[in-house]
Amino acid sequence: MLLFATKVINLLLFMFDFNKRDRTGIITLAILLLLLLAANFVMPILIKAKAYDYSKYEWLVTKREATGFADTLYIKTTSATADTLVSKRGIYVKPVMVVDINTADSLTLLDVNGIGPTFAGRIVKYRNLLGGFIKKEQLAEVYGFKDKYNGVKSQVRVSPGHKIINLNTATFKELNKHPYVDYNLTKAIFALKKKLGTFKSVDDIKQIDLVTDELYNKLAPYLTVE
Repeated sequence: MLLFATKVINLLLFMFDFNKRDRTGIITLAILLLLLLAANFVMPILIKAKAYDYSKYEWLVTKREATGFADTLYIKTTSATADTLVSKRGIYVKPVMVVDINTADSLTLLDVNGIGPTFAGRIVKYRNLLGGFIKKEQLAEVYGFKDKYNGVKSQVRVSPGHKIINLNTATFKELNKHPYVDYNLTKAIFALKKKLGTFKSVDDIKQIDLVTDELYNKLAPYLTVE
């Protein structure tokens, strides 16, 4: 077939008055094109596409499993230093329980991916000043931790049990110690208490110009008058 095609092309070229050298070049190019076209059809038949089984790699994808109050997060690591590590095909997967930031000590907080020793200490210190967290979003208030909060929020939770301050019995020092109450606000609260005699409701502090709606919503859960 290739020989026949060559003769036909050669005849056509001769009819159009091409010289021998031109005819040879054009015939050569035509043959190469025919060979490439033929290879395009023959190669898929001769070489079968290799099928890959990707299912054996599915376990590398981060998994979540419900476990009571929290999820279990699986984090890949090449270290096998803890009893909780589970080996899967040579790579170790460490299950990390969601941590309660109201009860965890600084060592337990290190189990949260993204919290190192420095931030663990700051979180515990800030929790003690607050008297306990009310919601996990308060972690963003920890010095230097705002940008890290989104990365850890799925690994933490908050249990109830924060400390309540009685506005009618608290000392100046006790009230001023709270992170949401600065010195000027503490003075204003005590001045208002002197004026009213006793606070009848936590809402009474809204009479103070320093108490914005935002501040009141943050502070009120920590206050009582009973």
